[in-house]
Amino acid sequence: MAISRPEFPLAAVDWLTEGSNRTTPVVALSAVPKIPQLLAAAGFDVVVTVHDREEAARFTLVPGVRTVVARAEALPFATYSVGTVMVYQALHLFAPGLAMPEIARVLAPDGHVAACYFIRDDSVPWVKRLVSLMRDVDPAAMPSDDSAHHLPLTASKYFPNAENKDFRVWMPIARNQLVAMVARQPVVDMLGTTERTRLLNVAGEIYDSAASGGELRLPYQLRCWRAAVDHTEFTRPVRLADDGLIISL
Repeated sequence: MAISRPEFPLAAVDWLTEGSNRTTPVVALSAVPKIPQLLAAAGFDVVVTVHDREEAARFTLVPGVRTVVARAEALPFATYSVGTVMVYQALHLFAPGLAMPEIARVLAPDGHVAACYFIRDDSVPWVKRLVSLMRDVDPAAMPSDDSAHHLPLTASKYFPNAENKDFRVWMPIARNQLVAMVARQPVVDMLGTTERTRLLNVAGEIYDSAASGGELRLPYQLRCWRAAVDHTEFTRPVRLADDGLIISL
């Protein structure tokens, strides 16, 4: 049995949309159906950007949500017409030199961008033991998810004052699910039968010692950022050098 996705916490929805005007749309970029559903339930007018009509079909059963085929680098919305742009697990996939100015362009003067990523929480002791076990076999195993995916936002001149907040999310996980998760790691396939069996047995022992006869929960952090738009760059006059060529039209 596969491990299901972590539930998106309602407290994070409230924080990411704090101060958002419900009279202007929320545009969700690279969303999964659950996020637009939560936004619509909170009273927002939600538009989801998709890559094609096949992807749009995923949102047909989500009430109050519209879809549009578009890329983050070329949004089909009027300037200053959007209240919030929400980006889920995808900010690092966009071309920052194109996407961030385009997101800023469509945002209303009081609008903001919100971005979030689920990452594994390695601060919990039993997770540390599991990571250590895997890295005894392969030092590069189970790399940390705490990467710099947020840099396109926090380094953007259009969003100079980004705020950050993390929300812990716990996912129930059964013993066989944890062992199967370890077995799926690429390095495990390269082990001999004896070493592979030993590794999976130790993973099971880590589960047993942490669960203490109950159900173990796999910890995640939903790492969130939000930032108000700054349109100064759009209104700043362009100055030519004194020896620049001036052409009268």
